[in-house]
Amino acid sequence: MTEYMRGGSLSQFLTAYNQGVIPLRVRAELALHAVNGLAYLHEMHVVHFDLKPDNLLLDGPLILGGYAGAHPVPMLKVADFGLSKHKWSNYVSGVKDLRGTLPYMAPELVSDPDHVSEKADVWSLGMVLWEMLTLQAPFQSLAPQQIIAGLMVGNMAPEVPHWCEPEWRGLMEACWEVNPSSRPSFRTLAGQLEKIIDAAPAI
Repeated sequence: MTEYMRGGSLSQFLTAYNQGVIPLRVRAELALHAVNGLAYLHEMHVVHFDLKPDNLLLDGPLILGGYAGAHPVPMLKVADFGLSKHKWSNYVSGVKDLRGTLPYMAPELVSDPDHVSEKADVWSLGMVLWEMLTLQAPFQSLAPQQIIAGLMVGNMAPEVPHWCEPEWRGLMEACWEVNPSSRPSFRTLAGQLEKIIDAAPAI
């Protein structure tokens, strides 16, 4: 049994959102909540393996407008640990199947399953950040076989819109480094998100 998250999933919010681009500060605050939760998981040597907006839950409604006063950003929490595994050494052992949801999966899960680490979750976060920006699920026009083929060669990062803020683009592209060891940790990402929040104007 888990607590009731009355705001529903991030996926539900993104699907229903119809006010244009979500403000940078709101995106950053929501992402920071998720990143802090994932950082804790990784410090406990647990890899989630199915990070996506459906598995990020809000503890209250997200109401934009009056941001600085009456409507603070609700807490976003990580859920659904059915595919999670412990990492006992440098890599997660026994990852022989496709773990997760294809559009959010890291390339190494397909191309090099013997060398999968917690950095697979970081790739998935980059996809979540892209969806928060564009309000679209990644790779909607591709068949599963096409996604798998792209993951095999490691070039499955989606196109970033030209209007994306440089700091948000930088976060996504860091998450999508083909070499997993080059991707930042969640603690590093948390620090970067805190800087974005500090610099972003209040809504």
